[in-house]
Amino acid sequence: MGTSWEDLVLETLPFRQEIVDWCKSHPAFQKGLKALASERFLHLGTIMISYPPGTNDEVLGIYAYDYKINPPLFKQDFIVDVGGIHKEFVLYTGFPKGTQSTKYVKHINDFFSRYGKNGNYANTHHLAFDQLPNDKEVRERAIRMIHRSKNLPKNIINPPPQMVADFAVKIREAKKGGWLNIRKPDEDMN
Repeated sequence: MGTSWEDLVLETLPFRQEIVDWCKSHPAFQKGLKALASERFLHLGTIMISYPPGTNDEVLGIYAYDYKINPPLFKQDFIVDVGGIHKEFVLYTGFPKGTQSTKYVKHINDFFSRYGKNGNYANTHHLAFDQLPNDKEVRERAIRMIHRSKNLPKNIINPPPQMVADFAVKIREAKKGGWLNIRKPDEDMN
């Protein structure tokens, strides 16, 4: 069986391999990631990592651009690395009406109830451009994404198999070069 479009997009996310493997073995988790729903979202290709006080959990914020709504905006889902040991992950996201929580996919409001005490993570789920992190690389990526969203091919949801295969080769080559760049956000935009 060939590589699916969603599998290919998953490979482009800046996740450690344990999260990629978790997605592949937990279909509901993978399906819940906005960043993989190309028919509505484009992922920013960057994550923000934080460590909530009073826990060993690691929180990964994943930005996706919702280009189908008017006006378009950025949305952030959160993956919690339970205990920060890279063995168990919980996705917190907005649900379509009628969707139920599972052990590993929970509603974003559950995230704010658990980790949002004292205003932590306030106003981080839906963001306009000027609410994104004040980081030069993040802002430049966001600008490119906004422009790219205006010229998406109509078959982005179901691209031809050869297109997927060609992208897969390019992504695997890029990953060999150490494409995952982990760094601290800029302190200012100067």
